[in-house]
Amino acid sequence: MPEKNDKLKQAENDLEDVKEIAKTSIDKMVERGIQLDDLVDKTSKLKYQVKNTIIYLFIFYFKSNKFQYNTKKLRQKIWWEKAKWYVYTALIFFIILAILYAWIK
Repeated sequence: MPEKNDKLKQAENDLEDVKEIAKTSIDKMVERGIQLDDLVDKTSKLKYQVKNTIIYLFIFYFKSNKFQYNTKKLRQKIWWEKAKWYVYTALIFFIILAILYAWIK
């Protein structure tokens, strides 16, 4: 009978070990599942951030092109305004010279 009790105790101890190993394995699998869910969430967030960043870059690119276009137009407008004043000044100068020339002669 002592042999049966020893074998029964050994079987119970083995069963407890198997239960502990199974419980540890299940805990690790659940932990990995949570980590995997976290990784999926982080990946989704990163994908959203990249998408928004690309959109912002396109918007910035188009706005910068519009800015460059507007500055070029403004620069040309200012140049023509200056050119008009140079022409007006030259005309007044030549008119004064013509008057002086006609008066002296």
